[in-house]
Amino acid sequence: MNGDCIFNDDFNYVRENLVDSDMVVFATPMYYFGISAQIKTVIDRFYAINGKIHIPKKTALIMTYADTEEKEAQPIKKHFETLINYLGWTNVGEIVASGVWTQGSVKNTKYPKMAYELGKNL
Repeated sequence: MNGDCIFNDDFNYVRENLVDSDMVVFATPMYYFGISAQIKTVIDRFYAINGKIHIPKKTALIMTYADTEEKEAQPIKKHFETLINYLGWTNVGEIVASGVWTQGSVKNTKYPKMAYELGKNL
C-alpha cells in the first residue's frame, strides 16, 4: 500500500495523473450490471496509492447501458457512490445514458448535450 506497484504497465501513467488530478471522471458502459473490466482494474489498483488519492477531489460518472429501466443502472451507481464516499471525493455530476446499445446510438439523444453542460460547468 502506498508503494511501488509490482506490475510495470500503463497504470504507472494513470497513477501519476490520478494523484495530481483535481477531478476524476469514470466513463463506462454497463456490462452485465457492472462497470467495464478496464475501469474495475484501475479502481482495484487504487489500493497502491490509497493515501495519495484519499484526499478531496471532484468526480463524475458517465455511463451507458442498453436497457431503459432505471433500476438496472443502480449497481454501478451504488458502486460509484460507495467508492467516492470512502475516498472523500465530491460528486459533481452523473450522466446515466439508458437505451444506448450500439455504436452511434447515443447520437440524437440528450446525453451528448448533458456531457457538454457537465464539462462546461466545472
